[in-house]
Amino acid sequence: MGFEAKVVTFAVAASTTTGTLDVTSSGFGTPQGVMIVLSGSPNDSATLESDAILSVGITDGTNDYCTSIFAEDASGNTDTTRTMRNDGTLIAENDSAGLKSTDGEMTGALITDGIQLSYVTGKGFNRAYRGYAILMKGADNLVCDDISLSAASADFDTYGFKPDIVFFQTTTAATNGTSTDINVSLGWAVRGAADSISQVCVGLSNDDNKSTVVSTQIMSTTQVGGSKNPTSTGWNRSAALDEWRTNGFGLTRTGAAFGIGLQTLAIKLPSGQEALCGQDTSPTSATNKSVTTNYSAGTDDSELAIIVATKLSTSVDRLDDETNALSLGAVDSAGNEAVASISDDDGHTTSQSGSAFLDSATILTHVDGNATDTVEEQADMTNMLSPDLDINYSTADSNAMYFGWCSIQKAAAAGGATPKGPLGLPLHGPLGGPM
Repeated sequence: MGFEAKVVTFAVAASTTTGTLDVTSSGFGTPQGVMIVLSGSPNDSATLESDAILSVGITDGTNDYCTSIFAEDASGNTDTTRTMRNDGTLIAENDSAGLKSTDGEMTGALITDGIQLSYVTGKGFNRAYRGYAILMKGADNLVCDDISLSAASADFDTYGFKPDIVFFQTTTAATNGTSTDINVSLGWAVRGAADSISQVCVGLSNDDNKSTVVSTQIMSTTQVGGSKNPTSTGWNRSAALDEWRTNGFGLTRTGAAFGIGLQTLAIKLPSGQEALCGQDTSPTSATNKSVTTNYSAGTDDSELAIIVATKLSTSVDRLDDETNALSLGAVDSAGNEAVASISDDDGHTTSQSGSAFLDSATILTHVDGNATDTVEEQADMTNMLSPDLDINYSTADSNAMYFGWCSIQKAAAAGGATPKGPLGLPLHGPLGGPM
C-alpha cells in the first residue's frame, strides 16, 4: 500500500484533568507516527480568538516531543512564552499571563486507527481548543528524535536509515521548561535525486515584557530551523542540512549554539514514493494557485501536503519583516484538511494577538492582530489529486505572500503506475499501446 496519511480534527475540553480523547480515522489501522497541531481557538472559524497559541507535537509511538508558544492579547507590556518538551507531552498549553509555565497538557499513545490523547492530572486546560492530527503509516521507517547542535557542524547517525524527508521544530527553550519570548521555527528538508537537498523553514519572534510589541518573522530556503532576533535583521542562530548520511544527516550551524535542541520527525519512504518541498507565493486576487509536483517517476498525485504560510510579502525581503503571523495547514489525498493560524502584530503599545482554526482550509492569515481581525489570505485545497497541489484562494492580498510547502507522493495503485519517459511524459497509452 505504501506510505499513507490522514488528517483528522479534534476538540480539547476546558478544565478536564482526567480521561482520554481518541483521535481516529475508521479503517486507517495503527499509525507509525503522528503530528499533533493545537490551535488557540475553540471554534471552527476564521475569526481570531484572544491570544496567539500554537502547540505542535510529534511521536513515533516511543519518542514524544512538543513545542508550544503563547502571546497574550490586549496586554500593555508584551507577555510571551515558549516551551519544548521531551517527557511524553504531546500537547502543551501556554496560557498563564506572567506565569511562564504550561497549564493544560496531554500525553498520547498510538492505537488502532489513530492516537489516544490523555488529559494530565493537575494540568487542566484553561479553555477549549481545536486541533488536528496527521496520522502516518506505511513508511519503511519513521523515527522522532531530539538533537542538539553546539558545534559548528555535526553528523546525526542515530536514525538507522537515510531519510527521504525530515520535519524540524524548535523554540530554543530549556527542555521540559519554559522561557520568555517567542522564538519558534518550523521547517523540513527533502532528499532528492543523487542525495540532493531541498529545505524550507519559517521563524517567528516576539520579545517579552516590552512596552511596544517587537515581533518579526523570517523565511529561508537554505535552513531547516533556528531562532530569529526580533531587534535585528536575520537569524540569531540557524541550522542548515548539509548532507544525507546512511543513518541520518549532517547539519551546519550559523550563529549561537543549539545546546537546547531541535525536535525531528524523519521518514524513509517505500520504493516508488518520494517527497518534494519548496517555496512559492500566493496570487494577488481570489483565484486558484497551482504548485507543480513533478515527481521523478510514477504518479504526480500526492498523498499528503503540509503548508506553512506567512505574512512575508514580495514587497519586502523575505529574510526579515516586522509582521508576525503564520498558518500551519495540512491536507490528505481524500481532501481532509485543517489549518491552525496565529497573528501577533508588530509595533503596538497594546498587544494584538489571536488564534484561529478551520477544518475547511489549508492557508489562513490575518491582516492585523486581534483588534482588526481581518482575513488577509484564506485558501483550501480543491483537488489534491490534480496532479499538482491545487490551492483555491477565496481571499487574497494585493501583495503576493510567501509560503513553504512539502508533499509526499501517493503510492501507485495496484498494477503499478504508468512509467514516465525522460521528459516526464507517459511511455504508453491508457490501454498499454504506444503513445
